[in-house]
Amino acid sequence: AWRPTENSLYYANVAQGFRSGGINTGDALIQGTLAGIDIPSEIEPDEVISYEIGGKWTLLNDRLNIEAVVYFLDWDDIQALLLGVGDAGLFGYVLNTEGAEGTGFEFGVDYRMGALTLSAAGNVNDTAYAGSTPDAGIFDGTEIRLSPDTTLSASATYGWSMGALNGVAFAGRSYFSDRTDYSAPLFSYTSDSITLVNARIGVEGQTWSAYLTGENLTDEDGEFSQIASLAQLGVDANRVRPLTLGIEVNYRF
Repeated sequence: AWRPTENSLYYANVAQGFRSGGINTGDALIQGTLAGIDIPSEIEPDEVISYEIGGKWTLLNDRLNIEAVVYFLDWDDIQALLLGVGDAGLFGYVLNTEGAEGTGFEFGVDYRMGALTLSAAGNVNDTAYAGSTPDAGIFDGTEIRLSPDTTLSASATYGWSMGALNGVAFAGRSYFSDRTDYSAPLFSYTSDSITLVNARIGVEGQTWSAYLTGENLTDEDGEFSQIASLAQLGVDANRVRPLTLGIEVNYRF
């Protein structure tokens, strides 16, 4: 890391991680054989290495904080959990797919104006498989399964004094782009892009707090995610929780 001034920091980072391998269950192997699906008995570990270059800045007398990073990742032997249909019903198994590569950009911004704080954050990425695994319905250049390429959020928080208590109000908006899942042979299912608006207002004491809350205020009804194999069977996708108004009370012992 390099800090040229008290209000700025620049850094580069390389990180590596892995997920242990394992075995597919005996039931999955038997069901796969009966269904004509070639399921390996062993699951290889997958490994990912990421490279990041980013910076953090504090401006306007500490009222504005900015963080941004660009990254590249290289992911080998990705484990994919799949669903098959056999004589005994659905069964799950894991395949190692070809690797994936991707680039992305993340940012976060906070701006304070007295009792009001404005925040924004997001991630935009282009991550795709770098090879084909036909048995999983995955082909070179398709985006990573069940992973949105864009997420964005913005919020405002306002606080004020009420004698021995503090008042707080919050409103936020979040966006998630669509996500796709794959199933052999040549079937994919793409869910909807989702925008959610949430809010709360309440009071806070030293040991307790109470809020009026509103979730999904626009009553978004899109499909949030779906497994392609389940879609083939006519199973409904997971949908966003509908408009919900409530009261939240907390007490800290």
